[in-house]
Amino acid sequence: AQVWLYRIWLWHRIWFWKMGNAECRPCSNAEDVKAETDEERRGSLQELLNIVIDKVVYLGENSPLKKKALPAVMDCFTKLGMTPTSKMSVNGMKSLLQEACKMLELEAFEEKFLNEACETLDINQDGEVTMLEVAVVMPLLCGGRQKENDAFIFKLIDENADLQLSPKEVRQYFLPFASWMTKEMKMGQTASPLTDLFVDRIFSDMDENKNGFISQKEWSKWNKENILFEVILKLLLET
Repeated sequence: AQVWLYRIWLWHRIWFWKMGNAECRPCSNAEDVKAETDEERRGSLQELLNIVIDKVVYLGENSPLKKKALPAVMDCFTKLGMTPTSKMSVNGMKSLLQEACKMLELEAFEEKFLNEACETLDINQDGEVTMLEVAVVMPLLCGGRQKENDAFIFKLIDENADLQLSPKEVRQYFLPFASWMTKEMKMGQTASPLTDLFVDRIFSDMDENKNGFISQKEWSKWNKENILFEVILKLLLET
């Protein structure tokens, strides 16, 4: 249900943005051409972004783990031997997901969806899945309340347990997510600079008091008030 709310909210905001920025006065030919070009670019970017949104909806709808909150699933992974420094093969990740379903008394992953989920988990396509990659993708596969899941992710990212996130810690988490987004959007050679801009923008927006760190309050507030897909769209339109 949460991913559908994301999608509905995103499109409503895009519609209102377009309506609010519509020009009422006549434009010159040059302005008409520029407006048409901008509108075509917006349409193309939205089509690319839809690829990602559709993938998120698909993952959320078909995952047997959607009946469990993220902390419960990650606790199973820990009990099954996964640690913050773990790296496992894609096949190993498949086994881990099926074992977690058994522990949680859920239906097993269907073979086709299991392959697709693990392909998504291997964000950089190096044949291995790390804990950071798991932390990025698993929220898409799990259920639970957003507040509970956000608090868990904050704790997971906070490596030194000082109750605040440094730029390095935030970057380590969001960089794989940004890489996955640009990969799914087939951005090609533009992916690397876009991911850097995306991560820097998120940290700047989250750090309300500009002290160079993100508190749990700032983290929760930003996640409650923002949609990552919308942030991506705005960033792409600015570049």
